[in-house]
Amino acid sequence: MTTNEFQSTIGPFLGLIGIVIILDLIFSDRMLSRNAFIRRGISAVMVITIGAYLMVHSQ
Repeated sequence: MTTNEFQSTIGPFLGLIGIVIILDLIFSDRMLSRNAFIRRGISAVMVITIGAYLMVHSQ
């Protein structure tokens, strides 16, 4: 498997993981502190950004 194949395979999965984290934040019934909420949101955005970067640069 070449680097491009690996990047184009892993990119969509990273995007999915980020979307799942955001949906978990929206629909979770547990109360998170404001700091935990912000940290989880930032990590979700970072995961989605990395996935998009890998998908774009694997072409």
